[in-house]
Order: sequence, then structure tokens, then C-alpha cells
Amino acid sequence: GATPMSIDEQTAYPRITTYNTSYIGDKTAATPFKTIFGDMYQWGRRTDGHEKVWSALSPNVPVPLANYTNAGEEFSGVLTSAPDWLEGYGNNKKGRWGGQKSDDYANNHPTSKGINDPCPSGLRVPSNDEWQGITQGLNNSVGFPDVDALISFNGINRWVWHDGSATTTVSGWLVFPPKQLGTTPSADNNDYESSPTLFLPAAGYRNSYTGVNYQDGRLSLAGTEGWYWSSTVKEKSEERSYMVNIYNQNDNIVFQYTHRYSRALGHSVRCVAEH
Repeated sequence: GATPMSIDEQTAYPRITTYNTSYIGDKTAATPFKTIFGDMYQWGRRTDGHEKVWSALSPNVPVPLANYTNAGEEFSGVLTSAPDWLEGYGNNKKGRWGGQKSDDYANNHPTSKGINDPCPSGLRVPSNDEWQGITQGLNNSVGFPDVDALISFNGINRWVWHDGSATTTVSGWLVFPPKQLGTTPSADNNDYESSPTLFLPAAGYRNSYTGVNYQDGRLSLAGTEGWYWSSTVKEKSEERSYMVNIYNQNDNIVFQYTHRYSRALGHSVRCVAEH
């Protein structure tokens, strides 16, 4: 949903000053945010209008299971006890984005599009292993089994925080690949390419919950954190899917892979090529 632009154009994009506010119903105010950060999807929903950061919040009830491929244009507000935007936690709809056939985690490494995949033709939502591949590499596993989809992710990329607050531009992370694939680079920056191949803006996320201490569909942590969905469901989960949370802590970049957040939250999506 973001406007196509080069990495230089992205990192030079003017800083948005209305972070952490609600854009609901205000397309004009939300357009600069959407231009650089793109849309925010509830996990497993297709492109139906809900992903726009200005889309209205629906009543506090999940979408009926029968409507999961035609859920309407509203961002689904759900009660705090319901961690999925889809009724009944979508128990038989786990493969919405990745085409999973079972609830067996060992077989849940999608390499093809699911029925609700929002990416353009030839692209799909990346798996959790693929996110792990670009953030930590094969030699720094956090417990997920290796799969064929990781073959092209050899070595560990260099990540650099682009602090927009210091330059009045958009904040995010620049990713520099190693010069020689198949090896583990040292800490010497000469082992990495001089130009980044990826920029991940710190878009934050859209909160869907309603109730005490929640924000009724508003943006949270924009400008400081990135929350990106994967297509992978949690092992034997009835209600949650994996995502990667990227943030800075004590001058270090932290990558947190977790199933703890519900499918009803609105996160960023970055597509990868089908293979």
C-alpha cells in the first residue's frame, strides 16, 4: 500500500508529526502516513478496505466465519477476550495467507499464496523463517527449523537505525547485505555492501481492541517500532500467528518473534517473491 520509491526517497521523506493519533475517517490527514508506511492489515485478511489507516472501526464483534473472504471494509474491533478478527478464532481458516494444510507446525512453512494473501501476483506474505533469515541469518536461529525457503538467506545482514528525529525525516532500519553470500561476516563494516538493499520504516501498529487502556483502532508506537506480519501460524494455535517486532534498546536493534499478539491487530506487510 505504500507509494513506490527508492530507499533514498524513503529515508528523505519528511517526518510525520501526527504519530500515535487516530486517522479514522480522515483520509486527508492519513495520506502522508500511508504514502511512506503503507497499509496495516489484520492477519489473514485480504485487501478489502480495512487495511487503510483511515478505515472505520466496526462494532465490537468478530467477523462471521462465513464472511472471511468478504469481511467488508471496516477494521474489525473485537473485545479484549477475542484475539482474532474472525469468529471462533477462524479455527478452520489457518491458511488464510500461507496455504497451510494442517495444525502441525513442522509442515506449516508456506511457499505459496493463501486464499486471502494481499500481495500482488508473483509475491506473497513471507514466512516467519524468512523474516528470521534477513534479521538474524541461518547461524543465529531462535528455535525455528530450517526450511528450503531459507537457502537464499546466507549470512547475517548489517542493520542500521535511521533516526528520523535527528534529521526531520522518517525513522526506520536500513539493511545492508554481506558482500559474500554463504559466509558469516565479521563486525567489520567492510564485509557488507556499501549501499542498503532494504528500508523498513518504523510504522508501529494499529490497535484493534476496545475497552480499558486500549486505543480504539488508533496507531501505536509509530516512529519508534516496526511490527511486521508473517504468514506462519503458531504451533497448534487456535488464535494467533507469528510476527516480528523490531525496535531499538540501549543502542542495539532488537528482533522479537512472537505469537503473543492477536490476529486482530493491524500490522505492516512486506511481500517476497514466490518461489
